[in-house]
Amino acid sequence: DMLPAYADLALHLSPQGFGLLMTATGIGAVTGSISLAYLSGSRIRGRLFLASGVAWGIMLSMMSWAPNFPTAFVVLFCLGVVSSSFTTFASILLQDNVDDAFRGRIISLYMMTFSVHTFGALPIGFLADQYGIREALLWSSLALIALMALVTIRRGDIRRLP
Repeated sequence: DMLPAYADLALHLSPQGFGLLMTATGIGAVTGSISLAYLSGSRIRGRLFLASGVAWGIMLSMMSWAPNFPTAFVVLFCLGVVSSSFTTFASILLQDNVDDAFRGRIISLYMMTFSVHTFGALPIGFLADQYGIREALLWSSLALIALMALVTIRRGDIRRLP
């Protein structure tokens, strides 16, 4: 997680300021989760999943250049909304679309991604050390946007998931 370094190096915040940024993310995540309850019967969950992935990248990009604490707070609230939406949609789509005989195995692989993603911190940390925290976040956000755009274009089957 690069948020502690971002709070310190980019925004020059105290530990209390960092705590408030974490609060913004948490409130956004809860808001996103509650909002998904209204979309539980939606027939466009595949498109919403892909859109939330792209939006996650866009919010991360906006965070990389947030000039001050109030802007970062709002962006991190939005980042919490879209990141929780993305992970919740991923879980819902897996649960609903995987054959019963394979569901346990697939969900266990999905759960492993929550620990494997920390390996991405190494190259992002290297970029932050070489070029700065804002640039590292920007490049990682652009990579996420590009990946989600590619999946959106290439995987019509995901777009069509109910």
